[in-house]
Amino acid sequence: VIIFEAGNFQHAVANMGYFSISVLEGFEYSWWQFILLNLFPATFGNLIGGGILVSLLLSFAFKEDIDDEVIQEEEEAAEQSLKNK
Repeated sequence: VIIFEAGNFQHAVANMGYFSISVLEGFEYSWWQFILLNLFPATFGNLIGGGILVSLLLSFAFKEDIDDEVIQEEEEAAEQSLKNK
């Protein structure tokens, strides 16, 4: 958290630290200002960056080529298991 604060990065947890430090130093921020103007944008940025962009990059980096035959065999096996139930 301290590294995020020192590097001036926008991160939800680091911004909670920013807010706590600013309150201790006497700045007059309201909780609503902090939540609406700082925490929500940082949290959504973390979700988009970490949840979507990183997972897309990893899926392209480690994507295995799957033959059409393998896909067809898996579909047939799934159909057979549904028929047996």
